[in-house]
Amino acid sequence: MDTHGTIEIYDYFWNPKNDDAEQTVPPILVYADLIATGDQRNIVAADFLLKEYVTKYIREN
Repeated sequence: MDTHGTIEIYDYFWNPKNDDAEQTVPPILVYADLIATGDQRNIVAADFLLKEYVTKYIREN
């Protein structure tokens, strides 16, 4: 752990829905971050998110 590492905090740029109170970020953003790492374990997790959450999220919009 790097105790002197850089931390970036951003304001959210999406419109949270009232029914998404338990989610902190849209699943599609988590998916994109996981894929962008190129790490195989993250890609497996991203695939799960794609199947369980992202596809549904895209269909709603």
